Amino acid sequence: MLLSHLVMEVRQLSAFVAVAEQGAFTRAAERLGVVQPAVSQAVRRLEDELGIALFERSSRRVTLTGAGEAFLPHARAVLARLDDAARIAAELAAGRAGIVRLATAPGAPELVHALLAEHRAAHPGVRVELRRSRRSPKLQAVLDGETDVALVHSAPRTPGLAFTEVSSEPWRAVVAAEHALAGRGPIALRALAGDPLVLVDGEGTGRLREQLSALCRGAGFEPLFGPTQPSRDDALVEIARSRAWTLFRAANVPETGRLGLAELVLEDELPPARLWLAHRTDPAPATRSLIALARRLHRGGRLGAPWAAPGAG
Repeated sequence: MLLSHLVMEVRQLSAFVAVAEQGAFTRAAERLGVVQPAVSQAVRRLEDELGIALFERSSRRVTLTGAGEAFLPHARAVLARLDDAARIAAELAAGRAGIVRLATAPGAPELVHALLAEHRAAHPGVRVELRRSRRSPKLQAVLDGETDVALVHSAPRTPGLAFTEVSSEPWRAVVAAEHALAGRGPIALRALAGDPLVLVDGEGTGRLREQLSALCRGAGFEPLFGPTQPSRDDALVEIARSRAWTLFRAANVPETGRLGLAELVLEDELPPARLWLAHRTDPAPATRSLIALARRLHRGGRLGAPWAAPGAG
């Protein structure tokens, strides 16, 4: 069906319902804000297309036929559905309704929980679906439209993508409680140059290795990476029983004493550990609302610091 024909049908239905409710073509025209001949023509065309008479017309009054009475509730239902569709479209365009597909990052449950709780209160008509990207790398899923927004630990310059920072905190070094540097005053990160740096196997490990390597190079040494551990717990055990070490976000240093670990106070001014929302440069309205909220919450210090596995950034 052609769009112009569909639009005409909507006008015909509106004219029919208006005449049925007003009881006269003149009053129907006044309600619709058109001239009376336009209403008469719309109703007549509707009757011709349907092949039935909807009104009994006389010089004194206009009344519904039996077919018109039977058709009226259906015409009203169609117009009501169209009104609902227009309202929903307006809500979608304003970012007050819709679905946002958010790809989470390993080790960020507190931040995600805080963001979604605030978002649910501010935008109850928008549903956020949490998902792990089915593609690698994650940024490509955002570019391809598989995901609307993704939490990432780095923000490489990528055509078509923008990055909104949502977390920033200092790094802390952790070693075994029996490590030679444990319990000493502030130390330089390069004091750990000869000891193996532990990473946890998982999504983004390669990029994380580059990130930690850059931190170490900034401190004046090339890191010595030990075997990548399969889990956070395995990494903690390896650190506690050896000279291995790793970096944690400040808010997420484990209970060192209970685990046989010690936190080192660093004298280096390392670049902070950051977390971003990656999104397209032209996000949909609902996605744009989530991004704007995350930006405001981060600037106001209202997003929780994410948990991070050792060396999981």
